[in-house]
Amino acid sequence: MKTLLFPLPLWLAIASLVSPLTAQSVSELELEKSSTLDVWESVTITPEMISGSGKLLVPTSGPQQFYRMKVHLLESPSISNPPPASTGIEEGESVTFTVDSQGEGLTYQWYLGQSGDNSQAIQGATSQTYNTGALAADTSYWVKVTNVAGSINSETVAVTINRPPTIASQPTSQSIEPGSTATLTVSATGSAPFTYQWYRGNLGATTAPVGTNSPTFTTPALAVTTKYWVKISNAFGEIQSSSVTVTVQANTAPTISDIAAQSISADSNTGAIAFTIGDAQTVESSLTLSGSSSNTTLVPNANFVFGGSGASRTVTVTPASSQSGTATITVTVSDGSLTASDTFVLTVVNAPAAPTGFSLIPAGVFTMGDALDGAGDAHTVTVSAFYMAQNLVTKAQWDTVRTWGTSNGYSDLAAGAGKASNHPVQSISWFQMAKWCNARSQQEGLTPVYYTNDAQTTVYKTGDVNVTNLQVKWAANGYRLPTEAEWGKAARGGLSGKRFPWGDTISQSQANYYASSGYSYDLSGTVNNYHPSYATGSTPYTSPVGSFAANGYGLNDMAGNVWQWCWDWYGTYDTGTPTDPRGISSGTDRVVRGGSWGSVAVSCRVASRNGSGPSNTNDRIGFRVARSSVP
Repeated sequence: MKTLLFPLPLWLAIASLVSPLTAQSVSELELEKSSTLDVWESVTITPEMISGSGKLLVPTSGPQQFYRMKVHLLESPSISNPPPASTGIEEGESVTFTVDSQGEGLTYQWYLGQSGDNSQAIQGATSQTYNTGALAADTSYWVKVTNVAGSINSETVAVTINRPPTIASQPTSQSIEPGSTATLTVSATGSAPFTYQWYRGNLGATTAPVGTNSPTFTTPALAVTTKYWVKISNAFGEIQSSSVTVTVQANTAPTISDIAAQSISADSNTGAIAFTIGDAQTVESSLTLSGSSSNTTLVPNANFVFGGSGASRTVTVTPASSQSGTATITVTVSDGSLTASDTFVLTVVNAPAAPTGFSLIPAGVFTMGDALDGAGDAHTVTVSAFYMAQNLVTKAQWDTVRTWGTSNGYSDLAAGAGKASNHPVQSISWFQMAKWCNARSQQEGLTPVYYTNDAQTTVYKTGDVNVTNLQVKWAANGYRLPTEAEWGKAARGGLSGKRFPWGDTISQSQANYYASSGYSYDLSGTVNNYHPSYATGSTPYTSPVGSFAANGYGLNDMAGNVWQWCWDWYGTYDTGTPTDPRGISSGTDRVVRGGSWGSVAVSCRVASRNGSGPSNTNDRIGFRVARSSVP
């Protein structure tokens, strides 16, 4: 930088001369030496040479020389005539924009987007005039004008393509019932705003305008079939929709499939009987169902439960308690104005008297598993009627049958164990129990259930036989182990959605189990302990069978005391809504249910399940027997 030297009085004059520099920029400074007028020098004024008040600073000491100074001032650019704020063109046209501006040394840069967004500079667009080229979409532009003193941005210029309306979705034809209305809808694209005019009649006929300026039109209540169409307009054109027909058709009655005659035992129900429904004008989910009985003493009209969804429905019919006879059952489907019905005969017969010590478990649908406590295994199962022993097999019963069996071909029946003669037998395998059931059946003159050949002629009496050659005669009237589904239905005692055979909580006044403070539904107290009445001597801490109140089916010890063997292999449940499921075809463990004297509350739930190898013996596992039928 060149140092400028002035005498002090001249500094004051120069200060007043350069004072306007606060609002303007200096392009050059020319200096003339007074002693020799033919010598000129140019320097640039830098920010440190200007004081805070805008004065030119020069040194006041050292050699003093006189200079004449001329300052040239440069103004920032300004825009006097910007491009238009908006322009409408036809698709494929171009637009030329010009900006008028003032200032020296100006440069130009055009951009895409909104004013001030310099992220989309247009390459080569650096003059006062810019041509967009052919456009197919709405676009925005702006220009920046710059010189060394500063810059200025134009406002945004919006270029809009003028588009006539086009139809994005046509109105559709509909069918309605007499006296109903239909709602028609059209959607359009193009340059808004749009004007809509609906017409009644053939396409193009404008003598019957209807509706309001809206893309949606609801017809009046119609008695006859009618045509409609709509004209859509904007400032650049118009278009007609296709013609639609609102067909007024007479309502037809819904349909229902045939339901076959049913025969069930007294104090049971039909289970879920499947049938289908339909309607030409009404979606199946809007149809309603009802049932009636010709014999309300046998089947009250309130005893119908409908299930299913859509076209696939079910009905469960439950006769009144202890009633028998016949009734004509009518199932009716309605669409709100018309109905259709199907009838079937329901026969309810008195079931044979249950054998001594057994309860009839009625046929019907129940929920196996549950959704309580985070479980997700609930599913619907249908079980046929059967008989379940009211008590666990005692040590005394086991010994009686074993004594007979060892003299009649059952040579390897185990002695088993029991705390006392009226306590449940335990420490016997699944195979031993199956053989014992056959021995008891033959001892009482009944047909055995388990066989070792496919023809079901060789009674299972000895050895451990696996499922590949152990055959079951399910219809036999002899004794057998219950299936897991039968056990599950029987344990609930007619209740639904409960943890235990009697409700949702448990205490040691209701069952023989290990009390624990870890379960909110265990009400026995906070001290962890075996049942105080039966935890005497050495284990097992079993209790006499029937020591606690029975469930709704008259069954004792369906929770606690000893686990109970079932027929099924232990594995995943049958899927869907099975009838009389008998478990998976093979496995390594057989199902045990109900918990034991050493089990905590969670294992005593009716939905709890476990497994054990069929050859295992354990002082916590016993069994009770079932029968399919009684002669």
